[in-house]
Amino acid sequence: MPDAPPTSDELKKALPHLFALAAQCSAYHNAFSLFYPREAMNGIEVNHAPPMQQIFNAVCEATLMSIRKTAEFFKPATDSDRADTLHSYQFPAYTSQTWIVPRETYVQFHKRVGHLTLEEIREGKVQWPIFELAMQALNQWSHFFGAMAIEYAGDETTANYCAKCAEVISGHAAKLEREARRSLQNSAKETRSEGEQTGSGGFL
Repeated sequence: MPDAPPTSDELKKALPHLFALAAQCSAYHNAFSLFYPREAMNGIEVNHAPPMQQIFNAVCEATLMSIRKTAEFFKPATDSDRADTLHSYQFPAYTSQTWIVPRETYVQFHKRVGHLTLEEIREGKVQWPIFELAMQALNQWSHFFGAMAIEYAGDETTANYCAKCAEVISGHAAKLEREARRSLQNSAKETRSEGEQTGSGGFL
């Protein structure tokens, strides 16, 4: 039955799919670092050529969609939830349900990312805080898989898999944060350097 809640076996089978979703929450940052390593390291804004802009727009939307799915997975239970939609509260050992994004952001996900609505036409584009959203999603996924490693302690294979997932996600989140901090530091240095050069030029 399509609307039946998941069985314990189905929940276990869902774990690799959930890990794949977690990995996709930082797709935009991974793509940017891959295509523009120097700009990513130094916090330099990139003006994409039209074909590349289309690609990054698609990657950005895919990343936001993954974060939207993550927010839906971790949100608290409501009476309107469908039984065949996966939610973290369906895993008996996981009780840390929370909104990983503000409720208004979740609504905007639906209007601007999940569905084709008039929101953007009427209100214009929005600047998504994609780094903060990705970090919140990754941290929540790491916490989830850590809890699953304990939950499945009696199943060594599954427990080890979940522990590895938690480790990989946590490591990636830490790497993303280090890169962001280094980018900000390098950007600040470059700004100071330009200011010093401009000041010296004025005295010559």
